[in-house]
Amino acid sequence: MTYQITDSPLPLTEYVATIKVAAGKNGGSAITWSSTFKGKDAMPKEGTDDASLKKMVSGLYNAGFDNPKAMLAK
Repeated sequence: MTYQITDSPLPLTEYVATIKVAAGKNGGSAITWSSTFKGKDAMPKEGTDDASLKKMVSGLYNAGFDNPKAMLAK
């Protein structure tokens, strides 16, 4: 699945991400989530430094990976 954030309060622009699910070990699944910042205007929004942006995107990814685990554990 590929998605693009076109308008968001997040401090980034031109965000495009892809999530892939493939067969994993022992009958499980392996998830790959990657993103790019495409286009000539791709950059953090004004007032956002690279470290802050990296921390924010990492937090989104961690939450995205943790939520399915929590749902499956119920």
